[in-house]
Amino acid sequence: MNDFLYEELLNKEYHRNKEAEAMAYNQATHINKSKVTILIYWLLSKLGVVFENIGCKMRVRYEGLATQNQRNAIPSLAK
Repeated sequence: MNDFLYEELLNKEYHRNKEAEAMAYNQATHINKSKVTILIYWLLSKLGVVFENIGCKMRVRYEGLATQNQRNAIPSLAK
């Protein structure tokens, strides 16, 4: 076998190994990213539920005051 063919075979093997390493790395990072993404989405959904409950409680608590203030508003003298 001449040197050119031998170098060509070594080069192909090297690239095949690097491609396999890259695919393994990409699969590992996608799994980690997807798990982190799922965790973040889960946390944000729970936080959204908490904020929605707080908002509903505040609405019930202060809705009466807000409507009372609208009815008893002082008329503007600028009219």
